[in-house]
Amino acid sequence: MAHLDVVQLYREVNRPEIPDNEFSGRIAASAENIQRLKSSLDPHRVDFAAQGDEDLVDQMERLQTDGAPIDIKIRLGSKAVGKWYKSAINLLLSCASLKKGVFPTSFYLIDEDVCYPEESHPIIDELKRFCEFIHVLLKLAHYHDTKNSTTGITTVVFVASISEISKPLLLDIHTSQEMIECIPQDFSFMSYLISDEAKLEPHYHEKLHVFSSTLLEFINSDEAPTDAFSKLVRSWDKFVEMYQKNLSTYLSGFTFHKAKREVAQAEIDIANQLSNIISDITNKILTVPVSLAAIIPFFNYNFSFFECSILTLGLLITSVIISGSIDNQKNRLDSIEESKILVLQSIDGKKEQYPKDLSLSIEKMKDRLNKCFSNARKWLICYRILSWTPVVVAMIVFLLFRNR
Repeated sequence: MAHLDVVQLYREVNRPEIPDNEFSGRIAASAENIQRLKSSLDPHRVDFAAQGDEDLVDQMERLQTDGAPIDIKIRLGSKAVGKWYKSAINLLLSCASLKKGVFPTSFYLIDEDVCYPEESHPIIDELKRFCEFIHVLLKLAHYHDTKNSTTGITTVVFVASISEISKPLLLDIHTSQEMIECIPQDFSFMSYLISDEAKLEPHYHEKLHVFSSTLLEFINSDEAPTDAFSKLVRSWDKFVEMYQKNLSTYLSGFTFHKAKREVAQAEIDIANQLSNIISDITNKILTVPVSLAAIIPFFNYNFSFFECSILTLGLLITSVIISGSIDNQKNRLDSIEESKILVLQSIDGKKEQYPKDLSLSIEKMKDRLNKCFSNARKWLICYRILSWTPVVVAMIVFLLFRNR
């Protein structure tokens, strides 16, 4: 409260001009003022007297609180803590910590008559926002240089790639009187980029790259570092608009390529499963020629009825087994078709977001898959007929030749 005590004493003497960093005046010897004078007012130095030049340093406890006047003179300290500034603009121009993204812990603005942190004022909120903007910018930078202590300027460096060529961008963080009127109002997306939550997102590093690239695109790398920072602050809304467009373009491109891969992979997976079904059936249907060869002995009249019956029964069992395999493959085909429908439904659900060429590719893929499923079902029907051909032919031959 010592800082506020000095400010209250300054107000008691009607806020006079402060030449040579000190002020003086007469205050009433009220209980509040006596308490303020007795408190530690470091780093400020206070001299006071009552009724003229009488020194009351040793008589502090005996001061009367009857309203008697006390002449005071206060010399303001030069430390950063509790420092006094002529105005908000003066603080913006001369406060070194503000340019490093660190808001001063306490100060007094004379023209605005506001004592921070004990008192609030809209201009304080503006200064805090500007300080936070610098803090976030420093966090997002690849590195920064604060060696230039004589000028109090911090140089921020961003490195970005344009046309596969890495270029550095330098911004000298400085303040000017016009900046108080164009402090960025909304930079929440920047604050989010330095948060722990953002670092868990899948495109975190890409977003940082888009930010740096947009900064380099918005501010020519050949521009003077001081002018670069001024341009960023003055044209903040235009920069945000450009960043949002670039980010949207990147995410749309990523989504497009991801969707394209998903569509291609879905077609490959379904086609492979169909191919497996046809291959499995083809391997089994190769037994049909062998089964047909088993009919040849029927033309031999030396074969007995029992022997021909055994051969016919064997062919019947073979046909039943092959037919059962075909039924199993048909069930697999039905399951794959259900999966195909679910995959295509998930793809169609985002169809409106896709560009025209991807939508066209999806339609062509659906036509190809429908033809593949149609052909697969036709082949299953053919294989089913072929599976029963040996036993049917055997029975016909058996009956014809046995009747002769």
